Amino acid sequence: MSPTPVTMTSPVRPASYSWEATSEQVAARYGIPVERIVRFDLNTSPEAPELAGRVLAAGRFESSLSEYPPSDYRRLVEAAARRYGVARE
Repeated sequence: MSPTPVTMTSPVRPASYSWEATSEQVAARYGIPVERIVRFDLNTSPEAPELAGRVLAAGRFESSLSEYPPSDYRRLVEAAARRYGVARE
C-alpha cells in the first residue's frame, strides 16, 4: 500500500523575511550614537573576549571580533555593483 500524497494549503500567508537592521540603522532610527548600541538580537556577546581585546588593540582587524558583519551585506553588495557596473539598489 502506498501513501496518497496530500496537499495542504494555509489560509494565512506568512510574512516575507527581512534582514535585521544594522547597528548604524538602529542608531539613526533612534537618534543615538552607534557606539551606544548593544546588540542582543544577533547572537553576539556584548563584551569582547579578552583575547579579542588584545588582538584588536594590536590593530589587526577592522571590526570587533564579537560582532557579526553588518546584516545588510553592504560591502558585498558594493563590490558586486562595482564589478558588474550596476547600481547598489
